[in-house]
Amino acid sequence: MVLAEEINTNIKDNIHFLSNGIYTSIKNIVPMEIAFEKPVLQQLHHIEHGIMIETIGDLKGQLAIIGNHDAFNSIAQRMYGLALDGDMLDSFCCELTNMIGGAFATILDVSNIHMDISAPRIIKKDTIFSDTASAIQFRCILENGSLLSICYSLNEQ
Repeated sequence: MVLAEEINTNIKDNIHFLSNGIYTSIKNIVPMEIAFEKPVLQQLHHIEHGIMIETIGDLKGQLAIIGNHDAFNSIAQRMYGLALDGDMLDSFCCELTNMIGGAFATILDVSNIHMDISAPRIIKKDTIFSDTASAIQFRCILENGSLLSICYSLNEQ
């Protein structure tokens, strides 16, 4: 079992544990074939477009799902059978991130790591991840070829 204190102080050694929780969350929520690239650990500075939630509890950090409108819309079409745009697409993106973040928190809870999530916020041009060291990042290639980037960073303790 991985302890929250170990993850907070050494994200590099726990990249697979955290990534597997995120992979499983996405697979359980998004009803389409997804190819996951290998996760990498790197500094994260600027984000152009996506949705971010804060994680609180044993793991304090940020989870961001980054992609263009086409990627999010392809998921919406698969889940609801219709194309979304404007405020409806933004609302869907926020709810999708809530579902993935909530599933991730549930998976961690099984390992006795307690985490909760904040309300999502839309990331617009040049948003900066604050108070973070490194982020686990990987790309998800959706079955229609659209790309999403998933980033999870822990705040420095």
